[in-house]
Amino acid sequence: MYKRLMPIDVISFESLDSTSRFVRRELASDRLATRPLAVIAGKQTDGIGRLGRPWESPKGGLWLTLYWPDAPTGRGAALMGLRFAWAVMASIESVVGPLGQRFTLKWPNDIYLDGGKVAGLLTEVIVRHGARAVLVGIGVNANTSASDYPPEIRPSIQTLREALGRDIDLHALRVAVLDSVEQVLTTPPPGDLVEVVGRRLHGLGQYVEMTMADRVKQRVRVLGLAEDGRLRVEQDGQELSLISTYE
Repeated sequence: MYKRLMPIDVISFESLDSTSRFVRRELASDRLATRPLAVIAGKQTDGIGRLGRPWESPKGGLWLTLYWPDAPTGRGAALMGLRFAWAVMASIESVVGPLGQRFTLKWPNDIYLDGGKVAGLLTEVIVRHGARAVLVGIGVNANTSASDYPPEIRPSIQTLREALGRDIDLHALRVAVLDSVEQVLTTPPPGDLVEVVGRRLHGLGQYVEMTMADRVKQRVRVLGLAEDGRLRVEQDGQELSLISTYE
């Protein structure tokens, strides 16, 4: 079921340990209202990435967590993470201008620009007072530089500032991202979503290192997306559909 809720409330901080941790603290203390909330930080000192890894969040990026108290069901739920990533990629393009195939989506939740990671998302469905809600964390390397990040991750990082040679309007980016995410949460997925996203899939046709569910890395070839949004890969001559991510 899809329905419009009240407008998204926004709370902004110049600095915060983690937007995700802030929302979870509010949930634990039962202080969150029954309306959507976006928590935004100018920088995070202890951001959370996938698998609990640190997420570097220097000043100049867009760092936010959205709490949405009404999770989609059915096909919308199955494809929600994929739709979020696609929507955020489209919202970035709407602000910086069309860049053709320079943006790609690294399944299931990262956005790449010119081969480097420029944005990432984390999506979680939680149960609160017997109802399913959504938490989606979004980080965009916007008006930052590679030198703002630790040396060990600089080779894999891309920023909008360095790729475009200019700063972008962070307020416009925030508005575009929140609008696109709200659209995902209030409308059914388009019938051609998997086909459209599949054409912009990062690593399509290439061999990559994939971290499997047991966290063991395997070398596989990316084939595309299954109808349910899972990644299709070839391993040792066999085709598999996986709920993992590749490194």
